Amino acid sequence: MRELLSYIVIAAGVASPVCWGQGLFDQLNFRNAQKAGFDIYGVSLFYGYSRYGETTTGQPPSSNNYGGSFSVGWQHHRTKTDSSILYSGTYGGLVRYPEFNRYSQSLSLSVSRQIAPKWMGSISASGQDYSLSESLFQPSSLSVTSQMINSFNDFAAAFGLGHFSTSQIQSLFQNVYLESAIRSGLLGGRVLSYGGQASLNYAYSPHVHFHFDAFANGGQQLGDVEGAAVQTNYAMPRSFGGDAGIGFSHSFSPRTQVSFDVSETFTHNRYQEASVSTSTASFGRKMGSRWFLRMYGGGAYSQFLQQSAGQAKTLQAVGGGSLGFQMLTHTLTATYDRMANNAYGFSVGTNTNLMASWNWHRRGNRLSLFSSFGQQQQRNTGFLSISGWQAAGGFSENLGAQTTVSVQYVYLDSTARYPANLYNITTNSVRVSLSWSPHPTLR
Repeated sequence: MRELLSYIVIAAGVASPVCWGQGLFDQLNFRNAQKAGFDIYGVSLFYGYSRYGETTTGQPPSSNNYGGSFSVGWQHHRTKTDSSILYSGTYGGLVRYPEFNRYSQSLSLSVSRQIAPKWMGSISASGQDYSLSESLFQPSSLSVTSQMINSFNDFAAAFGLGHFSTSQIQSLFQNVYLESAIRSGLLGGRVLSYGGQASLNYAYSPHVHFHFDAFANGGQQLGDVEGAAVQTNYAMPRSFGGDAGIGFSHSFSPRTQVSFDVSETFTHNRYQEASVSTSTASFGRKMGSRWFLRMYGGGAYSQFLQQSAGQAKTLQAVGGGSLGFQMLTHTLTATYDRMANNAYGFSVGTNTNLMASWNWHRRGNRLSLFSSFGQQQQRNTGFLSISGWQAAGGFSENLGAQTTVSVQYVYLDSTARYPANLYNITTNSVRVSLSWSPHPTLR
């Protein structure tokens, strides 16, 4: 089941566009770099405008915003071991509301090692402290690595179909989920999220693989304005969760694979404490040299140790699927997932995610186009329901070997309902970014 969660995470990441602002620019240079040691991977400046419609999160109704960011990191690559650390910092300001100026940051690290000829182990951790305005434009690191893959087999492996061609490519995916803007906006405009995971994979044969996984994640809202007291009645309470699972996969051919996964997940927040047992089976097939299809389904049984309000479902069906096309100039991906719990231990109920993305880039061309759509829902928790969607689009252009300019537009609409409270946020945001790196920009 942990492998299943990883596929969902990756699917959510791929829904982010290929040129997702200054964050992606830095990540591409970092992930593609072969040079070991400490280095600077990107410096960016941006200017934008955000307009908030109906909102209960204390955001200004509209504002021009500006800021800058940088990314530094360290890498170590050996025959059996790959390790990396990346730190990014962003200072963002509002022209008319300087009390909302703040510094955002993120940190991720990972270590993977070939323990024995058939054994592979990895440990990773990450965290971010971001305002809502920054979370709108920050990419998932997994979306970055998925856009770097030129091999179709590795592209399919990112969605759980087949296996990566090398351990170094696999190590690019040793990161944990960072909260989406759909839910983070309901935290009051600023989010602290963190997590870690460990996995052990055993290749019994070229066609049969086993995996053992565990992870822990958490998230909470922080004060919107510097020095202000942290509010406790926003839609998302402080929460954490953990998971342990085991899975088995068998490749009937280079194109067809089946998998079976079981897991036990624990969730805790001030409204709910529960454990969830989940079993799933999946089927995936590469339909040709350019596209694949993967489906999974199963059931989840929930035991509630504490529930402050309402009553959640104890038994429900889970399942979903993913569809991916990788052409010479286009990449198209669509995913749907239905689960009993989410990656943060936020709530146990019915959690659904629908994602789609399209990216265009012709090799050697300076211009790239992108668009994406995401919808998330949480219901049947007994105390809370969340429904939100986000659409984005834009383009980027290389101005030279080391400089890129990008223009992005994001629309977000997210709503959470308690028995006696309603929280809603709607925003239109546009941003122009100029990014520079001491390394040539890779496309």
